[in-house]
Amino acid sequence: MPRGSSAASSLIPPEEVSASGGASRHTECSLDVEYKPLRDFLRFVPTETCSDYILDMVEVFEDRQQGSSRHLQLLIDEASKVTHSKLQFKEPPGGSPAYLFALVAYTLELDGVPQEHQFYVVLNKLLQERAAASLRAAEGYLHFLLSGIQALQSQPEKDFFRGVPAHSLHIFADMYKEGVVVHWSGVTSVSESEQVAKRLTGPGGVLLRVTARSANEAECLLFPNFEAVVTRSIGKRPDGCYEVKVVQKVEQKYVF
Repeated sequence: MPRGSSAASSLIPPEEVSASGGASRHTECSLDVEYKPLRDFLRFVPTETCSDYILDMVEVFEDRQQGSSRHLQLLIDEASKVTHSKLQFKEPPGGSPAYLFALVAYTLELDGVPQEHQFYVVLNKLLQERAAASLRAAEGYLHFLLSGIQALQSQPEKDFFRGVPAHSLHIFADMYKEGVVVHWSGVTSVSESEQVAKRLTGPGGVLLRVTARSANEAECLLFPNFEAVVTRSIGKRPDGCYEVKVVQKVEQKYVF
């Protein structure tokens, strides 16, 4: 029987995102075209808390970005406060506070912490590199994060936006041709607001228009290996930005 698959969902409520924070996540996401295999973290059986699994990543974080691991305990403390506050007003995704905590931890922008040390920046480096040992160290946290994304209620397709500065223009000109299938290897952040995304493009930057299924939130997280088809290649807009349009590729899967 046919079974559809969806690779998009969301959670970046406005109160968790600074003006620079939500937008800066756009530029840290991959622009990969080629597919990179990734193990199924949803099947992982956790034996520790989500915060314990974050601390398990100290060594791999330090290997990728020296000094980044010292902020992990602060991240846990701040994400715990936000999660406790949210649980007073809403049910967590999938009924699991740990899923909500994992989502908050990923979307949180720590004040005073350098951009290259932010949790989501280093985590996406691990996902994009696909080093087996590093992913083993991160699998506990990724289980909670991806389970949380999956648990958020999916809505019909709509357009989201992602802003990319001009220094990546050549990638779109060379690789994002109409009909090409792209695979974004990391967790990808997009926004329902075109204005939020445009803050990141700058002069001559690229505005990605992404049609995807998502939860009913203004900001959206897309699963690693989000697959989309380029339906309109790069073109210049009247406002000086460039625009590329991609549409989530959802195939019917058959089990016999």
